Amino acid sequence: MKNGTAWKIVGSKTINGTTYYNLGGNQWVNAAYIVTGNANGAYRVLKSNPSSREYYTSQYNPVFAPWGCASSALSMLMKYDGNWKNVPGNSEKAKLTYMQNHLPRNKANGGQDGDPYTGRGFSRVILSYRLTQYAHSLGDAKIVDVSGVSLSGIIDLIKGGKPVLYYGWSSYQAGGARNHCKVIFGYNAHNNTFLVHDPLYQYKYFYRGGGGMREGVRNGYDLGPIAWVSARTIAREYAGNALTIH
Repeated sequence: MKNGTAWKIVGSKTINGTTYYNLGGNQWVNAAYIVTGNANGAYRVLKSNPSSREYYTSQYNPVFAPWGCASSALSMLMKYDGNWKNVPGNSEKAKLTYMQNHLPRNKANGGQDGDPYTGRGFSRVILSYRLTQYAHSLGDAKIVDVSGVSLSGIIDLIKGGKPVLYYGWSSYQAGGARNHCKVIFGYNAHNNTFLVHDPLYQYKYFYRGGGGMREGVRNGYDLGPIAWVSARTIAREYAGNALTIH
C-alpha cells in the first residue's frame, strides 16, 4: 500500500502485545505503521473489500459479448441494489445472455447501434436514457438517469452510498465517442481517486494490461478491471452521461 492512502478498518486483533488491523479479505496491517481516525466521509467504498470481485461483471465471461459493456455495467448496479434477481434466468450466464439478447437496438429510439456479440453494424452504444428504461423493463425501478451530473456530483452520490455507471473510453478507443460503460464504486478524497469497475476484462487477463494492450492500443485507459483511477483521468473521458440508483 502506498504511503498516505486511506483504508477502511473492518476488524482488529492483538497478538503478543502487537495490534493488527484487518482491511478486508484477511489483509492485516501492523498498527504501528498506520494512523487511525474518522475520514468524515472523505473515503467511501461501496463494498466490503475494494479489491474484491463483489458486484463485478465481465463482458467476456461467462458470456462473450465484446460490444456488450452496457448490459454488463448495468448488471453491476442491479447486483448492488438487489434487483439482479428479477432478470430472467437461474444463473449469471443465463441472466447476462438474456440482457444481451434483449438489449434495445433501435438507434432512432436511443438503442445500441450494433450487435453486442459480433459488433456487426456497431457505431454507438445504447444511450443513457434508453439504458435506464431497459433497466426498468428488467424489473429494476431504482435505476435513474443522472446525465449532466458533475464529477463533484458523482462524489456526492458515492458518499451517499450510490454507485455510478458512467460513459467513457475503453482501452481500445483512442478518443472519440464515449462508447464504453463503467461503474464507480468508491471515492478517496485523500488522493482524489475513484474505484472503477471496468467490464472489459476476462478472467484470464484480469489485470492492468489485460485489456487494450492485447488489442495493440495504448490510450491510457487500460487500467485494470478493478482500479483506483485519478479524477483527472476520468475527467478527460467523462462527458456527462451517467446512471445511478435512487
